[in-house]
Amino acid sequence: MDEATLRDRIACLPADPAPLASDDASAFVEGRLTPAAVLIPIVLGPQPSILLTKRTSHLAKHAGQVSFPGGRIDPGEEPLNTALRETEEEIGLPRARVEILGRLDSCAVRSRFDVTPFVVPDQ
Repeated sequence: MDEATLRDRIACLPADPAPLASDDASAFVEGRLTPAAVLIPIVLGPQPSILLTKRTSHLAKHAGQVSFPGGRIDPGEEPLNTALRETEEEIGLPRARVEILGRLDSCAVRSRFDVTPFVVPDQ
């Protein structure tokens, strides 16, 4: 995969869905986005890096995808709690060890999720 394709796949979709030429646009028009939240763990070291996870290939949804730890927001759950809960389940990072540096703007992605990202240093 070349850099342009990668950037296209991870880029946030525009607020106006009109430019999209696929079925993905209907999710924006009809408001069918699933709320989700992720952590963006920064691994501190000589060269700081960002921690990503790779979903196993046998999953029914999003198999093999590389992503930030996190997931779908349960009804009545706050986005930060979702990000912390999912991160603990996925990579074993206890929420007590997480320091939130900030919350980024929510981003609608091609998989029809409205993702709220939180930035944290890995401790």
